[in-house]
Amino acid sequence: MNNKHYNTAIVTNKSSNEIYEAVNNVQAWWNENIEGNYRNVGDKAKLTFGETYITFAVEELIPNRQVGWLVTDCHKHFVQDKKEWVGTRIIFEMTDGELVFNHYGLDNQLECFDICVKGWDFYLKESLKSLIETGQGKADRKV
Repeated sequence: MNNKHYNTAIVTNKSSNEIYEAVNNVQAWWNENIEGNYRNVGDKAKLTFGETYITFAVEELIPNRQVGWLVTDCHKHFVQDKKEWVGTRIIFEMTDGELVFNHYGLDNQLECFDICVKGWDFYLKESLKSLIETGQGKADRKV
């Protein structure tokens, strides 16, 4: 991980199609409390975690290769700058056997950095990986 953004990779024995389908099942791996759509370019969705919410717009959907979201609004109730994710980009890149994740703009200068890294580590390395490999994510579990 560098100081410009958060990134990680998940290695699996699944195909890029299986990874793509899992990434696009946001309710199963990230948050069951979601409003809106995220299945087409231009769609917007809002995820709510208690007092915190994140709204993103779908910027890219390249089947079996890439998913890209732009955070258009947020409210991080636990930090001073409640909007610090606005304008950040979340990119999933997949090939057979691997998912590479980047959250551009989530850098170590942000107040939420440590908490957000802990959250992404759980949602990606545990929940999404479980969804990819077993068909069952952990979106209902708290970090």
